Amino acid sequence: MEYSQCAFSLGALVLAGYFFRQKQSFSKAKTALQVAEARYGMDFAHRALAQFGELSQGKNTLDRTAFVEHMEKAWKKTHLVPTVSEDELALDFSAMFDAYDTDGNGEVNFVEFLNGLVLVSDSSLKEKAQFIFNSWDHDKDGYLTINEIREAYGKALEGAWRVLDNKLAKDLGANKWNWNGILFSLTQALISAVAHDKDVIEVHVDALMELLDDNKDGRISLEEWLRHSADIPIFKHLGVDEIHHSGVSIVSRCHCKLGEGPHWDDKRGILFFVDILDQKFFSYNPSTRLTQVHSSTLSYPSCIVPCKENNDEFLLTTQKGLAWFNVKEINSEIWIERTKFEDKAENRFNDGKVDLAGRLWAGTMAIDGKRQDGSLYTIEPDGTFQTRRTNVGISNGLCWSPDQKVMYFIDSPLKKVVAFDYDQATGNITNERDVVVFPQDQEPVPDGMTIDTEGMLWIAIWGGARVVRYDPSSGSELTSIPIPAQNVTSCCWGGAELDVLYVTSARCDTDTKKYPAAGCLFAVRNTGAKGFPMNSFSRK
Repeated sequence: MEYSQCAFSLGALVLAGYFFRQKQSFSKAKTALQVAEARYGMDFAHRALAQFGELSQGKNTLDRTAFVEHMEKAWKKTHLVPTVSEDELALDFSAMFDAYDTDGNGEVNFVEFLNGLVLVSDSSLKEKAQFIFNSWDHDKDGYLTINEIREAYGKALEGAWRVLDNKLAKDLGANKWNWNGILFSLTQALISAVAHDKDVIEVHVDALMELLDDNKDGRISLEEWLRHSADIPIFKHLGVDEIHHSGVSIVSRCHCKLGEGPHWDDKRGILFFVDILDQKFFSYNPSTRLTQVHSSTLSYPSCIVPCKENNDEFLLTTQKGLAWFNVKEINSEIWIERTKFEDKAENRFNDGKVDLAGRLWAGTMAIDGKRQDGSLYTIEPDGTFQTRRTNVGISNGLCWSPDQKVMYFIDSPLKKVVAFDYDQATGNITNERDVVVFPQDQEPVPDGMTIDTEGMLWIAIWGGARVVRYDPSSGSELTSIPIPAQNVTSCCWGGAELDVLYVTSARCDTDTKKYPAAGCLFAVRNTGAKGFPMNSFSRK
């Protein structure tokens, strides 16, 4: 028997004993465990039980304060920069506690906790929204009335203030000033008054009704609730995926100024990408849903490629040239100065990708993007390089056909995708021709690009808030997927089956009120397509 199975068996025995002692329904526990196991593996329930025991401090149920504090800690770990105040978080997670508390007794037992974990671990905002809807729909008629919303929101608001009240008590308790008792009593009285202020509750309830009640019939249907679920306050700041369109979810709230260069490392199961303007690169792990950030002193890091021989090293294209960055030692060294490629001080490298032969293709551009002053180069692991194309405006999307006989390339200002006959052995490209042409009189332009196993191109549209699939043989558009970011920058295939399309975006030059998710990393699932593994680069 494997260790994981032993661990699960031990956990199952402990869990069975727990339910026997508490005289709770074993059938409910069994159902919850089966759902958890089916979705997340055998040791999920065992870990959940350990987590529950830690949070409840050995008690049979979990109280609101411990729950909210735990969720806040988890949320803060997955967010690089706090974007909301503590009281907003407390309100959201207090409402979430009420959703977990399905029997409404003010406490969460293990079955409720496990069911809630399964739900929150799921990437579908629709399921989360339906879970909240059902918990608020007390008469189970399929509608939320203003009274049901008022009751639920009032309960969450009061719970949130109670959590903040407890936090204040802990903070004051850490001091030994004589006036703490007086200050705490006054604060407690103020919090109690605010928590029961009907005007505060009414403002929230009226705003929700105005937002959700499309039919203006004084009640909210499940359809209306789901339609606006991304705008409902209790979902706004949760540290979980949010589905904005069919199959599209936010997986990292990195809010990049100019997110670019996504690279899926198939061996590690991690996605790497950069923020060109903020001089950072990121690693997103879908198994933990955590994003790590690494700052660089190198200006305009535009492309990141893992080193084939060392997991701690990455090749970056920057304004200064090609650089090796070591994440363990947190240092970088310029490998090849850009001046060896071209003597143009106002240029920088932009997009890049490694071909199947192991050579890096990387293009340059004018920093202001207003001149056809860049070039496209290939770089071998031994440092030798060749110029493959000149008079490039903004060097962007690169990919190769499944048979490795055609290379596709995007020079964004020209608003087209060109194809070349490609010799994998030498890297030579010949016979240039247009395969996808975009309207010259429209603002959106093609940016980054990848290809699927059927040979179809997937192109990120800057200014177009979408990713589009094209047939290069006809130039026709096959599929258009809306992305909740105005400037979509690039895309690549990832996931265990290479069937998840990861999409980067930019926050710069964006109306962030209209596109609050601009700069985030997105995942597109259920496209029916798959991609190829990406290639790393050897350091010799």
